[in-house]
Amino acid sequence: MQAHSADCEGEGEGEEAADTPPPVPPPPPLPPPPSLPEDYEATLEARCGKEVAFRMPPTGGEGALSLEVAMNGVDFESVPLELNVYARLSLKSISPSLGPSIGGTTLQLHGDGLRDAPGLCALFVAGGRREVVEARFDAERGCAVCETPPWEMGPAGGDVIIEASLNGQEWTVSCHHFRYHECVISAVEPNFGPLAGGTEVLLRGSGLLEDGPTPRVRFTRARGEEGGEESIVVDGALCDEGISLRTPAFEDSAESFAATLAVALSNNDFVPVTLPADQSPPDTEEGGPPADDATAEGADAAPGAAAAEPARVAGAFRYEGK
Repeated sequence: MQAHSADCEGEGEGEEAADTPPPVPPPPPLPPPPSLPEDYEATLEARCGKEVAFRMPPTGGEGALSLEVAMNGVDFESVPLELNVYARLSLKSISPSLGPSIGGTTLQLHGDGLRDAPGLCALFVAGGRREVVEARFDAERGCAVCETPPWEMGPAGGDVIIEASLNGQEWTVSCHHFRYHECVISAVEPNFGPLAGGTEVLLRGSGLLEDGPTPRVRFTRARGEEGGEESIVVDGALCDEGISLRTPAFEDSAESFAATLAVALSNNDFVPVTLPADQSPPDTEEGGPPADDATAEGADAAPGAAAAEPARVAGAFRYEGK
């Protein structure tokens, strides 16, 4: 009976297995590109002016080539550099795909053929604007890494295409998109509260991402005589008016102080909050955070000059002691 029962169970399991498709095995890795033949040699015609220019023929592999130049086709002189040839590049993914318009986001580029090279770089392009930035190769992650450049937001928004190159001339054609965003906080309501924290605060602003990750707000205070800074990061929540949150409590706080604010709508790209001068916290010992010099000077512009942007100050929340 036990043998018969095992057979029945085996049949049932077999029927269920037949209804479930087997897992699809991952595709095999691409074979490495072939190496250059040891006896590879090619003679090319070149244009000569202030520099010698020529177009490379197909080599059939990748590797390093030594170069020689002759003005008469006979007397060749060695060039004290090597020319590295490689297989065609392909950009597979970028991470993250979102960052602030002030730039500075650490961007990872993954793809086939990327490697450590003196000319490794990334291209940011949108419409008629092109921006090339240097990149480095991170061997541990197996990817190229660069910092996003600042980007002026146009009428079409901040969508740009990212490509990669090993020499700054031949680019991938993968069309991976990176999205810039620009968040402007116009008010902190209320902008003061008790040392114990827990105050419900609304950061009013524009440029918030309804389809983005959870916004994060960083509170930073100077540590006075001890020197340095202390920061606490809290999650916010998007609402119709802006970002709502509860203020955190700093430990060992017995006296009033102002904590500066910064907002991150993506990753850890915190952007300092700046506000109109009349939005600074009340009764600060220093009379409020310092105004930006460039905007403060603009208030005294000569009559008839172009109107300057209103003076702005570092956005802060005032913690009030007893």
